[in-house]
Formats: sequence, C-alpha cells, structure tokens
Amino acid sequence: MRMDYKNKTRNIFFIAYLFLSIGLNGQTSEDAKKLLDDVSSNLISFENLSFDFSYILENRPENIRQETNGSATISDNLYKIIFLGNEQIFDGEKIYT
Repeated sequence: MRMDYKNKTRNIFFIAYLFLSIGLNGQTSEDAKKLLDDVSSNLISFENLSFDFSYILENRPENIRQETNGSATISDNLYKIIFLGNEQIFDGEKIYT
C-alpha cells in the first residue's frame, strides 16, 4: 500500500510533534515551525524509519522523575509503536492494540 504525500506529512508531523514538543520549552512559535519544517523535509526523504526513544516525566516540586523507553517503526502510513507497555499497530486502516 502506497501512502500519499499528505498522509505521510501528517504522520511525520505527528511523530515530530510527539517527540520534539517536550524540548521546545522557551522556543518561539516561529522557531518551532521552522524546526518542524526542517525535520519534516528531512524525514520525508526516507522510505521507512525505526527508532528507540526515552520519555522523561519530571515533577520537581513533588520530587518525581520517571523515565520510560519505547520504540517506533514507521513505513508509509503504517506504524508500530511500543510505549508504556503497550504495542499499537496501524495497518493503514485500523489501529490494533
């Protein structure tokens, strides 16, 4: 199944937003848009992506720090994400958990 440019761009923006939004504290919206545009133009050139990531939840006033690892594989409009003990697969039509 081949994904059109619009769906691929939407998926890339979603993933980029998910993983980069945490690090954009203090950035202006213009800087954030430029960063997402740069990431999108770079990622759109790949046929598929596979990566591991770490998510850190930190609440300093409550002295809480929780680190969670996950992984994602994306190809066209298909993806598989493993995060917080859950596996989510999208086959282009349905999401399976």
